[in-house]
Amino acid sequence: MSMLTPEQDARVKKSYEGRTYPSEYEMKRGMRKVVWVVVRFLMRLFRVETIGAEHIPSEGPALLCANHTSFLDIPLIHLTINRWTWWVARESLFRFRFTSHFIPWWGGVPLDVKNPSPSSVKLIMQHLRDGKMLGIFPQGTRCGNMEKLKKTPPKSGAISFAIRNDAYIIPAAVDGEFKLFRKTRLIIGEPYKIDTNGKKRLSDRELRIHALDLMDRIFALMDKEYPLENRESYIETGEI
Repeated sequence: MSMLTPEQDARVKKSYEGRTYPSEYEMKRGMRKVVWVVVRFLMRLFRVETIGAEHIPSEGPALLCANHTSFLDIPLIHLTINRWTWWVARESLFRFRFTSHFIPWWGGVPLDVKNPSPSSVKLIMQHLRDGKMLGIFPQGTRCGNMEKLKKTPPKSGAISFAIRNDAYIIPAAVDGEFKLFRKTRLIIGEPYKIDTNGKKRLSDRELRIHALDLMDRIFALMDKEYPLENRESYIETGEI
């Protein structure tokens, strides 16, 4: 069941119908440019340092996958790399009239992480077929403390989307607590593709192994270990 009411769902769909976007290197124009400049200025208060921006492919389908600790993760990533990022966002964020118009205008894609709708999956797939770069948080929710990190396994959606579209996966780590005038780092790792050895589809177990490997890569960028509990249980059942 959708997290949105029928009225909210209809409003979101209407926001996408007939909408056309400029190319990703021309998105920072008009009011988008104004918003981009204002938010970028505010983000400077967190002394953002970007490492590895050269790893972002200049074209072609890609999934930028990061850990998620704060509401500020998206502005941090979105405003410190040159290539425009279309974000996969929690469907609940589209409940309000303003966000149901603003987020699609900004390039956001709604997704219920527990029960993805066919229309959301279709939109994500179309973006990738069009050679765009999507940002996604594999854990599907904010994990701002160690206890939640230990108990929040990654979803395998990003892996599935990457395989089905021959897209690069770009691991990225947000390292910092977003405290004023303290440095927060965005570390971007080298992109990679998943070798399926000729398989057209992977089992749920194989997808979870790759999802866990992705999270390990993200945390390795911060010289940390991904602290998920009960890894074997997650791999075999999807539960921890």
